[in-house]
Formats: sequence, C-alpha cells, structure tokens
Amino acid sequence: MSLGLRLVLLAFASLFGVMLGLWAHGDSGPWFRWLPAAFCFAISGACIARGRLAQFFGSLIALGVLGAGLAYFVSAWQSGPALTGRWISAVGQAVMFCALFGFLAASYLRVTRFGFAKPVKSVGDVVRVEFDDVEVRIRMMDDPQDAWNQQFRWAEVTRVCFTDGGLYGSDYLVVTVGDGSRRVAVPTEARGGPELLSALSGRGLFPEDVWRRALGETGGGTHCWPPHEEEPVPNA
Repeated sequence: MSLGLRLVLLAFASLFGVMLGLWAHGDSGPWFRWLPAAFCFAISGACIARGRLAQFFGSLIALGVLGAGLAYFVSAWQSGPALTGRWISAVGQAVMFCALFGFLAASYLRVTRFGFAKPVKSVGDVVRVEFDDVEVRIRMMDDPQDAWNQQFRWAEVTRVCFTDGGLYGSDYLVVTVGDGSRRVAVPTEARGGPELLSALSGRGLFPEDVWRRALGETGGGTHCWPPHEEEPVPNA
C-alpha cells in the first residue's frame, strides 16, 4: 500500500477507533462492545507496523472479519421464519459475505500465522537510498549487481515525478537525468526514500506545493516538476 493511502487510512481508522472507544466507555453493555474500537485500532497498527508486527495486526483484522461474518450469518439465520423469501435472501447474502471475505481472511491467517510465518521482505528491506552533496546512490542490499544499483549527480537532475502506486503498489520518485534519455525510478518506501524526497524539495527540484499534492494522491496519478504529461514508471 502506498505511503499516502496508509496515512489517510491511519488517520480515519484512529479517529473512528477513538469515537467507538468513547461510545463503549459510556455504555454499560457487555465486553464485546469494545470490539469495533479494537478493530479500528488494529487497522491503525497495520498501517504503521512492519514485518511480523504488521502481520500480527493484519491477523487481528482477519479475525475481526471472520467474527463479523459469523455474526452476520447467525443474525440472518434468526431473522425470521425459515424458507420464506426474506429469510432466504438474508441467509444468501450472509453466505456470500462469508464465502468472499471469510475466505480472504482465512487465507491471510493461514499464510501469516499471526506473525510467526517469515514475512515477505518489503521494498524498505531490500532497497537503500544514500546521498551526499554531490550525488545520489540507489542500492539493492542483497544484490550489488542488480539493475536497481544506480547513481546520479544532483547537477544532472532535470525533472522529478512522483507516481502514486494506488492501493497495493509502492509510490515512486522518477528522476530524469541529463537530456531526458535516462530516468531513475526510486521507491519512496526504500530506506532513505523519504529523506530523498525532502532533499529534492530543499534543493528546489520538487517544490513543496507539488509534493504535498503528490502525497495526497490515491488514484495512481503522477505529479511532476517541471510539469509535463504523465509518464509510466520505467522498468527497473
């Protein structure tokens, strides 16, 4: 998930978690009235955690989905006289919910095992960005011969684009070097990626108003400076 979308989801999940927590605190009902707030805070945790901890929070979310599906099915089953049109419709919708979301949640739990399974390495675990006053270096930490291993000089930068990766992909900085024949793609989730974005802004290569609009993008758009038509991210 892209950085901008994670931040938006973190803010909304935390806000709803606080609101539902206040509602549960002021209610004298049973203990499970706290579950909606816990579900929201689990989403917040998944937005900021990494590795096994992220898998743990994801597993809590999956359990919440399974519990919600079971509660939905039981409620539908008890919604009225059996085999009536309304009852069949309600049970059918509950079964569809459980079949779709329950299957996805159960699959996630099977794969992650509450964080005990070895997590898949993220971009931040394998790509590192380093820079000094002269040049920027992008390195694959596991493979020094990989095509990601590139460098460019600050003085060579002619254009910078920020491409939103959407819901499941990574955001990318695409730096055009020299006469435009060479472009370097840098995932913002890489170690040192946010620092590179800040350095580009500080050097006037990607103004603040542009990167603020870019970070708020969630629809897969591209923001460039100097502005030009959108371009796809080059293959590494």
